[in-house]
Formats: sequence, C-alpha cells, structure tokens
Amino acid sequence: METLAEEDTFASFRGDLNRGKAFAKKALKQIVVAATPEDKTKYKNTATKYKLLIVPESSPKAEEVIVSKECLGDLASFAIGNQCVGCEREDWRKCELRVTLQDAGIPAANDCKKDCQYRQ
Repeated sequence: METLAEEDTFASFRGDLNRGKAFAKKALKQIVVAATPEDKTKYKNTATKYKLLIVPESSPKAEEVIVSKECLGDLASFAIGNQCVGCEREDWRKCELRVTLQDAGIPAANDCKKDCQYRQ
C-alpha cells in the first residue's frame, strides 16, 4: 500500500492507502500481543510457507490458461462432433464431456430436460 500511495496515478486516494497501511500495522501489533506462543509458532510457519503477491485480477491462475471465445467454441464443436453425434448413452448425466461443457459455459445444443443437451 505504501508503494502504491507513492504513485502519482493514485494520488486521489493516497490517504486511503496510507490509512489502510496504518490499520494493518495496528492490527498486526494487536495480534502479536493477543497471540499465544502456539499461535505465534503457527503464524511464523505460515509466513515462511507463503508470500503475498499482488496480481491483476485479469491474470490467469497457475492452473488456468487464456483461450479466446472462438477457440473455445471450436474445441466444443469438435468435442461434440466427435463424442455426441450418434451418442446412445443412457447414463448421460454421468458423462464427463457433458459436465465439462457445462462447467465451461458452452450453451446447450438443445434445451431438453430429459436427455443430454449436447446429444446430436
């Protein structure tokens, strides 16, 4: 917060950043006073295992990649064309491709409540 407060771009809310820094320091001091020896050991171990990073929300997480909508649509079309055309699965609710397509937000090919939405 201190580094951000020094930037000219954030001059309009520099006071908020400095107050945030001051409140964080005050809270940390109170935690140190109130913490038991076991808590202090736990917090020290936690602090050595983790580091604080400020990353833009638009940055993908380590397990994520950026895929364009067009590419995602093409991948979905290929998957549906390869797996769903002529599909005769009776346990379609357990189909991993169906679950993956739904998790990815791929729109249903047909709005059917009694059959797989992607069956062709």
